[in-house]
Amino acid sequence: MGLKCDFTTFRSFHKKVGDVYWEEALRLQAEVICEPLLRHFKDAALPEWHHYLLAQGLRKPSGDWTKFGEVLQKKGHIKELQKHFFVLKKKWSGPDLPIYLLPIDTTNEELRDRLAGKNGVTFADFIVLFIDESLSLNAMKALLTHEYNHACRLFYQKKNEESVTLMESMLMEGLAEAAVKNHLGKSEQAPWTRTLSREQCEDWWKQVLSHRKDIKGRRYHAHWMYGGRNMPRMIGYVTGFYIVQDFLEKNPEISERGCLKKEADDILAGSGWNSG
Repeated sequence: MGLKCDFTTFRSFHKKVGDVYWEEALRLQAEVICEPLLRHFKDAALPEWHHYLLAQGLRKPSGDWTKFGEVLQKKGHIKELQKHFFVLKKKWSGPDLPIYLLPIDTTNEELRDRLAGKNGVTFADFIVLFIDESLSLNAMKALLTHEYNHACRLFYQKKNEESVTLMESMLMEGLAEAAVKNHLGKSEQAPWTRTLSREQCEDWWKQVLSHRKDIKGRRYHAHWMYGGRNMPRMIGYVTGFYIVQDFLEKNPEISERGCLKKEADDILAGSGWNSG
């Protein structure tokens, strides 16, 4: 399977929403862009799914959807991303699943600043990538690497949205960014990997996160992963990054695929981080 990017639909959608009211444009976006992906869920409501995709970065109906396809086709990025997917799939012996490529909302300052103009969401049997067409090919490859690493981790650990623990969510982020470094270099790692010091993360791990690491259900992890209020932003992400970094330094003989198969408790124990 691999990359799925329907440029014809994007052009048609862009044309349809050019002369309609905002509410109608949103309805068309839900039906034309979002509804086809609902086939991956047994029972999900279209309005909630549409809202979720917009929150994750889906470009607003008023954005330029035609340019997105034109730029990617002209630069040949889809072909290169597909090749990169097959390289990763072979190396990690990962699942063959669809990866939907959608344009990101370039007016969203938080996405632009915190995530460098790209975002992704990974489920057990498909991935959605949101990108700015002006990004470099390597930046797009980094996002694909990060999200497909998540898919492989879920595949090997047999986890789903309900069974995954906070510890697992943290480690998934660290493993994904380690893979980005291995395949594309440190410069392509996510901006959040450089936002907090090891000392900050160690303190928050000992005082807070280690006592909540067994919380199950991804929907309960947001506060501990993203931080906010009295916690540093992206604290769960960055702490997971340091834990995996230490595990890899202490266990250099383990391959990327070996790491994906390693239980969360074993990675934690092998990292040298104690349980608080």
